[in-house]
Amino acid sequence: MIQFLVGVSISWREVFGELQQPDRRPLQPLYLNGGPWLSTFGHSITEFARVCWCITGHAPIGAYYRRFKINEPHGCTCGAALQSRQHILFRCHDRYSVHYPRFLGDIASFMKYNPTAFGFNRDPSGVG
Repeated sequence: MIQFLVGVSISWREVFGELQQPDRRPLQPLYLNGGPWLSTFGHSITEFARVCWCITGHAPIGAYYRRFKINEPHGCTCGAALQSRQHILFRCHDRYSVHYPRFLGDIASFMKYNPTAFGFNRDPSGVG
């Protein structure tokens, strides 16, 4: 279980959502012997960070902005009322190349074909 400071506990299944291993077992965060995580993303810290933001929902998307009351648009550019992780990964045909990722390798492929998904835009002045 993951315990948050506000006293709300959730299981890793809720955080990792619908991701599965090839044998259909739910994908769990694994770190033993380095786990498959970083090597799956070619040891790219940038892609790995985007995957973490995607999996945890802590990404610059409408659902995150709404949850934390950030004054940014909540909808998707395709017209959907809420730009959520599920919307981006499984429903949005307008902005993203939808691959219906179910496995860790599928997420890697999705990130490759959608380089702006779940990423923060850099400030034009070079800050951040």
